[in-house]
Amino acid sequence: MKQKLNAWFSARNGREKMMVMLMLFAFLWVAFFYGIWQPLQGAIDEGKAAIDRANSTQTWMQQQVMENDLRVQRARVANPQQAINDSLKQSKIPHTPLAVQGQKASVTLEPVSFAAFYQWYVLLNRTAGVQLDSVQMTPLGKDDSALKIDVTLFWGKAA
Repeated sequence: MKQKLNAWFSARNGREKMMVMLMLFAFLWVAFFYGIWQPLQGAIDEGKAAIDRANSTQTWMQQQVMENDLRVQRARVANPQQAINDSLKQSKIPHTPLAVQGQKASVTLEPVSFAAFYQWYVLLNRTAGVQLDSVQMTPLGKDDSALKIDVTLFWGKAA
């Protein structure tokens, strides 16, 4: 096959040889452009678009955090357990001892009104950075203002 191609090319005159070489060069250039360059450029453009989408998503998320006050709360005190106990004593809310596991604490408040619980929690959150993980409220008897509240609180590492 190679000998036939060499014989065919040798049989051409100088001008025809130049045209065949130019057409071969053009074919190789087109193959390189459409086979290698265009797919690489497309991948680069897709990567840039993905980065732009990620940046715009991050910007949107940061705006939502600031608008809705969803910042990550960190404990503002060295000992959140002590802060919880102190705030309960200060608010004079009857409670069971804290059950602490890692960065979570569970406590039962009984009997307590919702308003007193809410004021206590807001004060605790603002002063100590302790957050509410879960809460379960059970009415005590016929009196709607008296509740048994099981609360699980958590805190991040101190900043």
